[in-house]
Amino acid sequence: MAYKFATVSSSNVQKENAYILYMIVGSYFNRCICVNRLTEGNLFLYYKEMPAGKQLYREKQVIDRTERAIGSLAEDLKDMNCEVEILQVADEFRLVFRTWFHRIVVTVASDGRYRFKAVLLL
Repeated sequence: MAYKFATVSSSNVQKENAYILYMIVGSYFNRCICVNRLTEGNLFLYYKEMPAGKQLYREKQVIDRTERAIGSLAEDLKDMNCEVEILQVADEFRLVFRTWFHRIVVTVASDGRYRFKAVLLL
């Protein structure tokens, strides 16, 4: 008898983009600590399996979109430390970057598309 485990399916593109977003958005902070290291390690493996040219192309895309999404917050974030939590909710990855004053949420859909939401907490 074969057992089937109920798992949420996700594509490699989704996992690759999730890691690239974690890496790029995290670089806007003075220090970024991932709360769930196992998920980070898992996503890193998908990223490392990408050909170098593909990595560079996707990283440039993410940098361009991140600069537009974060905009003027970049100057505030550079001196702050943050914690990032990488969650898999249904068929999406959700990256939540938290400081005392800001929350940046990036959602990565199963097809690899992603969207930003930045919130100022006061």
